[in-house]
Amino acid sequence: MSKPTAGEYDFIIIGGGIAGASIAFELSLSKNILLIEREDAFAYHTTGRSAATYIELLHNRTIVALSRASKGFLNNPPSGFTDIPLLKRCGCIITANITEQHSLESAFQQAIGYGTEAKMISAQEISKRIPFIRTEPEVIFAGVYEPQAQHIDVDGLFQGYIKGIRARGSHTHTRTSILEIKRSDGYWHLQTSKHSLRSPVLINAAGAWADSVAEAAGATPIGYEPKKRTMITFDAPANVDISAWPMMGNISGSFYFIPEAGQLIGSPADETPSPPCDAQPDELGVATAVYNIEQHTHLQISKINSKWAGLRTFAPDRLPVVGFDAGTEGFFWFAGQGGFGIQTAPALAKLGAALALERKETEVAKAVGIDLTLVLPDRFR
Repeated sequence: MSKPTAGEYDFIIIGGGIAGASIAFELSLSKNILLIEREDAFAYHTTGRSAATYIELLHNRTIVALSRASKGFLNNPPSGFTDIPLLKRCGCIITANITEQHSLESAFQQAIGYGTEAKMISAQEISKRIPFIRTEPEVIFAGVYEPQAQHIDVDGLFQGYIKGIRARGSHTHTRTSILEIKRSDGYWHLQTSKHSLRSPVLINAAGAWADSVAEAAGATPIGYEPKKRTMITFDAPANVDISAWPMMGNISGSFYFIPEAGQLIGSPADETPSPPCDAQPDELGVATAVYNIEQHTHLQISKINSKWAGLRTFAPDRLPVVGFDAGTEGFFWFAGQGGFGIQTAPALAKLGAALALERKETEVAKAVGIDLTLVLPDRFR
């Protein structure tokens, strides 16, 4: 690793969520990196508000391939990365009523086609795993069960990335607002609230703010769409052990819930368009979560223990955008992971690092099992 002058780095990465931290971790193996975040802490927005679960059901081929290629890292992270398991098996059930059978069957066939372990189960079989569901055919008639779905320890994964970046001699800064971005003499020059910085490559991992960063750098925006998701926690039924309950949602995407630390986390699975912001829950989102969960179960949610919201940011085709911008020298996109950023982080970071270093990116994409052209920013130009 070459020794830079003060304020100079091989790569400067904007955005301290899972995207920025994961690609910084991979690049720090051989390069001097600076990861900057304007908030008081890393993972303040989407990453820190995620109740992430590793699931393959309902995802497209590219997301499934990236997830599957990440699973080895999540199961067996590098030595010293973390002292705790990052995955814990929970299972996942997607339900359908009697009028949604065709959609459920299509989802099942797609999963089987991708090689996902899944099986069709009846409402009665679902009720053996989650005794409080409603088994009327017009509510829940059948489901698809993915037994290999896993809880992800988001904080353990994220802190492992940050620890690894620092251990390799690279740098991380919070509370760092960008005041100006300019390109000259083959470098990006950044004036921040704390420092004057420069780097030949600027990596845009700013999530919901990715288009704003692009505009500040003179690059053409992708057209990202931040969407708000509402989350609540509530008590499990008294004297009921919920620890073995799987995650459960429905094929129409109107709710899901999952046990966590003795209580239940629930959501209306909303995707409400939002400007980039510090997302907050609204009463309609909370009420919708309660109503939809109660309509599909015999659970009675009399009290909300906590509520929050986060932004999931999608490119127009809902796939990540990774790679150099053809129209802006040294500007690298690494954003648009949507709701899949945690479970795809290890593989997507390896692919991103290969593209940023311009080393064997085709081979990495082939090993991951994706069509590289589907994630490059060129597809929008």
